[in-house]
Amino acid sequence: MRRNMIAIAATTAAAFVGILLTSQPAAAAPAAGKVTITVKAVDAAPRTATLTCAPVGGSHKSAAAACATLAAAHGNPADITPADIMCTMEYAPVKVKVVGRWNGKSVRYSETFSNNCRTSAEGGAVFQL
Repeated sequence: MRRNMIAIAATTAAAFVGILLTSQPAAAAPAAGKVTITVKAVDAAPRTATLTCAPVGGSHKSAAAACATLAAAHGNPADITPADIMCTMEYAPVKVKVVGRWNGKSVRYSETFSNNCRTSAEGGAVFQL
């Protein structure tokens, strides 16, 4: 009888562990956002693209990567983690402007970077139009 109780307890414990291991937390819903990005390099015409996330779309050439980068920064371009790359000390200013909405909140961002390399390093796919 004692052996049966141990077997039942072991079976119950194994089933419980199996349930815990197979259950997964609900996936977070992708961040919904729509922004317009403008990049203006010195002596060049401004480039503008729209970026829509959830669902991914717009005229941005790397929309999926840009959405992932912006989502990691919670929709705030100022919070994008810069790439660890070396750039020249060339001064050829690039102005970046991002305006729109992210998860119902207004996004307004404007920054001037020293050159195209710094622009790409600081904004990742978001600023690469």
